[in-house]
Amino acid sequence: MIGLRMSLSLRLWLEMTRVLDRAVFHPVSAAGYSLLPRGDPARHGLEVVSDIPYRGTRDPEQRLDVVRPADSVRRPVVFYVHGGAFSVLSKDTHRLLAYAYAELGYAVFITNYRLGPRHRYPSQLEDATAAFEWVLDRGAALHGGDPSRIVLAGESAGANLVTTLAYAANNPRREPFARALYDRAPPIKAVVAAYGLFDMHDVERLWCNKPHMPFWIRQELRASVDAYVGWPPEE
Repeated sequence: MIGLRMSLSLRLWLEMTRVLDRAVFHPVSAAGYSLLPRGDPARHGLEVVSDIPYRGTRDPEQRLDVVRPADSVRRPVVFYVHGGAFSVLSKDTHRLLAYAYAELGYAVFITNYRLGPRHRYPSQLEDATAAFEWVLDRGAALHGGDPSRIVLAGESAGANLVTTLAYAANNPRREPFARALYDRAPPIKAVVAAYGLFDMHDVERLWCNKPHMPFWIRQELRASVDAYVGWPPEE
């Protein structure tokens, strides 16, 4: 009964965050890009190519953007995977991060991926892998990137995914998509993984000695696990 109540509570929480994502997070970020000078890439010497399908589908969750300096110089690549608890946000809400890397001289490929809980593991990781392989196979060459100099970057859920990509690229796994990445040995030069949520098995340990951790943080951590692997995670 406790497990059922927890599962229903997480479903309600996830639905609430999805509503906020559609009604608040995306509209506010879009308004910011249109109204603030920082949101105009041309003012910073950047060019943007939007909504490139990396898996040949019409699904907007399987598209990426390219942001790079507006010149003909071949640039090192940043492959960026956005955060959002595996269930919300997108490349559009994280556009300023792409601008920041591009202003430092990188060709940035910032990607969407299928979100939970509608899509769970390995969907997010499969999409991140497919987007990364598209960059290696076509994207870097088409958009002025140097495929021999690649950095993987992401935050929160994105940090989990880029760290897993780096692991799969260097350790043979049985999953076909991961093994294919290992066999091609991509030249990953660095991984920038900011405040990633990595342990999907025992997330409750994060507050067992922190009785004053706010309820909404605990609930969001549980919801992240639910969106990626399901709840309870041992199942």
